[in-house]
Amino acid sequence: MINLENVEELFRSRYSCRTFDPSAKVEPELIQRIADAAMLAPSACNSQPWHVYAVTASDKVKELADAVHKLGMNKFAENCTAFFVIAAGKANLTSRIGAKITDLDFVSNDVGIMTAHLVLAAAAAGVNTCILGMFDEEKARAAVGAKPEESVRLIVAAGKAATAEVPQKKRADGKV
Repeated sequence: MINLENVEELFRSRYSCRTFDPSAKVEPELIQRIADAAMLAPSACNSQPWHVYAVTASDKVKELADAVHKLGMNKFAENCTAFFVIAAGKANLTSRIGAKITDLDFVSNDVGIMTAHLVLAAAAAGVNTCILGMFDEEKARAAVGAKPEESVRLIVAAGKAATAEVPQKKRADGKV
C-alpha cells in the first residue's frame, strides 16, 4: 500500500545525481518501463503533448552525452548508461484553446509534470537521474530521430550512482 510516508521517503531519497558509475548498466527493459510509467502523468485536457525517447544503446548514449556538453556543462553525463529525451509536440485542440484563453503554456507545464513523474519513477526503481536543460537540441534530435514537429525540451541523464550515499537536501528556506 502506498502511503504518505512512502512518498515522502521517495521525495527525500531522489536527488540530481552527478556521479554515475559507467560500469553499472541499467537494463533497457527497466528504462522503458520507467518511461511508460511516467507517461501516465496527467496533462491539460489529456493532451499528452510529449514523447519520451528511452535511450540505452551505447552509441546513442555517447551521442547524447556529447549533446549535453554544450558550453562545457554536464561533463558528468559521460558516465551515464542511459538517457531519457523529452520531446514536446503539439497539444490537442482543447488544450490549445485553453492556452489561448488563459495565456498559459500548458505544453511546458505538462512536460514538467511528466518529467517529475519520470524521475520519481526512476528513483522508485533504483535508477539515479539528473534533469538537464543545457544541451544542443540538434544533436539530441539527431541521436533519437525526433520527429520534425517535436522540440526537445529536456534530457534526463540516468544510471546507477557511483556511491550509495544520498546527499543532504538543501532547500531555499533551510528546511529539509
